Parts: sequence; structure tokens; C-alpha cells
Amino acid sequence: MHPVIFTIGPFVFRFYGLMYMIALLVGIVLIRKEVTRKGLPLTSDNVWNMVLVIFLCGLVVARIYYVAFNWAYYSRFPSEIVAIWHGGLAIHGGIIGGLLGGIIMTRRLKVPFWRMADTVAPSMILGMVFGRFGNFMNGDAHGLPTNKPWGLVFKPETAAGMQFSDQPIHPTMLYELTFNALIFS
Repeated sequence: MHPVIFTIGPFVFRFYGLMYMIALLVGIVLIRKEVTRKGLPLTSDNVWNMVLVIFLCGLVVARIYYVAFNWAYYSRFPSEIVAIWHGGLAIHGGIIGGLLGGIIMTRRLKVPFWRMADTVAPSMILGMVFGRFGNFMNGDAHGLPTNKPWGLVFKPETAAGMQFSDQPIHPTMLYELTFNALIFS
């Protein structure tokens, strides 16, 4: 479990970012199929635009939410507010932002919001599967120490490893990954 896939010069490619991109691309493919299956009046370009707006709104609000709940730090280091490459997104904010982006786009494209929400929901839960795998590779979104045989020890450079050095902890990100995959299936 190591967060970095590879580095090229100053560019660091991380599993978490890769999982975001995979989730986005798989989500677009699934949503396009669902739009066609449900007979929604959207072109392929409409779907791309909608998903990108939802994704970007989700990303921005996920960061705002994270910064707001860690304001003691960010008020001292305001230049770090935009530094998402240093970590710090919150799924709750992502869902709120995605909902706002979805409301904006369904109104703009004149598609019933609840029909579109039903169309997007499977992709969203599958995207969370990819996200939890990113959390696993990052060693974040972790649980507490455990003596259970499935407890994992994370590398010292991860959030889990820094907080619980050399201690097995509950891999809560894998619990959620499993439950999200079951919900998707």
C-alpha cells in the first residue's frame, strides 16, 4: 500500500487521482448506457457536460467542506486552501456539490431531476468503490487499532501509519468498498 504510482520530474501520479479518473470515465460510460436505456432526451455531449459539471462541483465543494472543518489549520496557511495535491477532500462535500451540479444541469437541460438522480445513482456508488480503493492505497479514511486478524499496518508515510505507527488498524475503507460493491451489484 503506497499512495504514489510513479513520479516524472515534479509530477507525482497517485492512486487516489487515478481512482478519481477511472471513476469518472466508468461513470460516464454507465450513465450514457442508462440514459439510453431509460429513454432520457440527452445527447452524448449533454451527458459528458452534465457529468463534468457534477464532478467539478463535487470536487470544489468536497475541498470547501474539508477546509471548513479544518479551518484552524487553513486559517494559518491560506495558500494551502487550493493545494488539493496535499490531500483533503470530504465525501460529504462531494455529494453536496454533486447534487448542486446535478440540479443546475437538469434544469438547464430540462430533464426531471429525480429521473436523472436515479440514472446517476449506480455510477455514484461504483465511483465510491474506486474512491475507497484510493483511500486504501493512501492509507487514509482508516479505522481504529484492532487485534483482529484482518487488522492492517500501514506504512509510516500514510495518514494511518502516522497516527497508529506499527499498530494493526481496522481497514474501514475496505469495509466500505465491499458494501458499496454489494450495493452496486
